[in-house]
Amino acid sequence: MRSIADYFDIDVNIVRAGAVLTAFVTGGTAVLLYLALWMLLPE
Repeated sequence: MRSIADYFDIDVNIVRAGAVLTAFVTGGTAVLLYLALWMLLPE
């Protein structure tokens, strides 16, 4: 999450809060998608 915050030049806590909010709104689907992309995409 730090990389996303650095890329957009915003506070990392805002990115984390957005991730938690997205996880609640999508019922956890966003978490599964994040984990899948983390494993599948190269750095």
